[in-house]
Amino acid sequence: MVGGLRPAATTRQQLGDDRRLRMLVLGYPLLVALLLPVPSTWITFWFWLTLLSMVGGAVSLIRIVVILSNRSSPAPAARTL
Repeated sequence: MVGGLRPAATTRQQLGDDRRLRMLVLGYPLLVALLLPVPSTWITFWFWLTLLSMVGGAVSLIRIVVILSNRSSPAPAARTL
């Protein structure tokens, strides 16, 4: 059932997805540990971090839209009675 919800991905795509997910899961606690001790008086740091995060998110969304718009749609299934 779940396999039908997502288009079949190649093994290479699955390995890339798994690698990115592992890096995110393992990197998030490290990032939190690094950023928590930063004092709130570092306004410039927080401004640039927020701005870079927004740019990174926008680039990711644009990449997703481009990938989805370039993907060919599957041929319609033949109807049988």
